[in-house]
Amino acid sequence: MDSSEKRRDRRIKRSCTVRVKPYNDATGSVAWGIVIMKDLSISGMSFTHTKKIPIGEILELNISLPTCPESIHCLAQVCRADERQATKISSAQISVYFIAVIFKDMDAAKQAAIKKICDGYY
Repeated sequence: MDSSEKRRDRRIKRSCTVRVKPYNDATGSVAWGIVIMKDLSISGMSFTHTKKIPIGEILELNISLPTCPESIHCLAQVCRADERQATKISSAQISVYFIAVIFKDMDAAKQAAIKKICDGYY
């Protein structure tokens, strides 16, 4: 690993669907957003989103992994949010953000499911 690398765990490139919404949605009025995971480790993941999410915000995630019969529901804290590109769709300019999160409440069974994927990926 490069000396500037801050990750503790092996991260694999993996695309799968993740549902995401702010955890502090006490009213339940915010709909789940659908994002595509870019990479995954047992301690966190990254994805792209059309909304900038502030660093430190707690998110509720529902991760659908191909090898798990049930999706993984957990909380995560945003540790990075970088604008990556702006795309023009029709007449609108859409910004795309790279979001990195650290898992906050991952129980042993969920960690084991993610570890199995990360360890088996070559």
